[in-house]
Amino acid sequence: MRNKALSEKRIVCLGGTSGIGLATAKAAQREGAKILIASSKRQRVDSSIKSLRGDAEGFVVDLLDETLVQDLFKRIGSFDHLVYTAGETLQLDMLDALQIDRAREFRSCCCSQAGKSGGSCNRMRNQSPRRA
Repeated sequence: MRNKALSEKRIVCLGGTSGIGLATAKAAQREGAKILIASSKRQRVDSSIKSLRGDAEGFVVDLLDETLVQDLFKRIGSFDHLVYTAGETLQLDMLDALQIDRAREFRSCCCSQAGKSGGSCNRMRNQSPRRA
């Protein structure tokens, strides 16, 4: 039985060509969603689109380049959900060696307005974490 909540929804998967991203894209597609995946390697995008079958589009974009990401969202237009599973170089330290300022610099891509107006992605470096 399909989840009606995802039927006909446009879901953008940044980093959706392998691992959790691709598994999420496949699961959403089985529930009737239209999938749009983006990754930096053409071969992976093409392979993933073939494995998705059906209503899916792929885009090749360097997700570390803010201008290219903004262009991507302009091309995609409106969408309903965003999944961000693109890998970044994650450098982990032992807790006693952790430098909090360095840890705060590491941020994922954050999209404004959930794509309802063709949102834009901005790198969120050098921002303090939210405090309640």
